[in-house]
Amino acid sequence: ELVAGPVAPAPPASLNMVSIAPGTFQMGSVAVGGDAVPVHAVTITQSFWIGKYVVTQGEYQAVMGSNPSTFQ
Repeated sequence: ELVAGPVAPAPPASLNMVSIAPGTFQMGSVAVGGDAVPVHAVTITQSFWIGKYVVTQGEYQAVMGSNPSTFQ
């Protein structure tokens, strides 16, 4: 169920971001161990924007000035 609330201002279109609406969803897995267990409800109380694509190592390095990844 989505909860009405303030909408986060839109970022520039060039950033390729998507809006995440408030609501509740089930997070976790019974098939995967570790931090993914147990399945539990998570509630997002405010909308937010998130990158549509993963950040590449090149993008990270361009912004942060270093690349701490051990995988090149």
